[in-house]
Amino acid sequence: MDYENDWSFLNADSGFPIGDAWGNIVDELADKIVFEGHIYDWSGFGEIAKDCESFLAGVDAKLNWPIVNGKAFVLTELGNDLDSFDIASDEPINWYYDCVGQWVVEHELGYMWWVLGGSYYVRDDFAQSPSYEWFGLLNIEWDEWHNVGILQESIKYIWTE
Repeated sequence: MDYENDWSFLNADSGFPIGDAWGNIVDELADKIVFEGHIYDWSGFGEIAKDCESFLAGVDAKLNWPIVNGKAFVLTELGNDLDSFDIASDEPINWYYDCVGQWVVEHELGYMWWVLGGSYYVRDDFAQSPSYEWFGLLNIEWDEWHNVGILQESIKYIWTE
């Protein structure tokens, strides 16, 4: 599934043998399965541009199967490296939020930001030490916003569509 970036193998013309079975999930299971997807600017959906057309065509080609087949779908990861985000610029990262926002609104989807925590633990011979989470909305201590502007500005792209 290419890191939750591709459900296209379930398309009837994909040649993947389980595709037909997923399209005909028995009634007892149909309301218990939720598909998920991740959209990042590097996910291979295409070049991000101000008009979003090419990028969103790539998203549709890879993630649209659950949506067009009436299955529950949630965008479970979106986000970017908060240290490199410049809310004052007119750069592709802002275009990314605009494009993702258009797609979320168009398909009436739920979505989640990757990730809330500003750190995570890495095991090294049972010793644990906090590691910085570049995408975290909170700082490494989890007591302040990592970049408060990112939350205000980037989510605005999605909420104002």
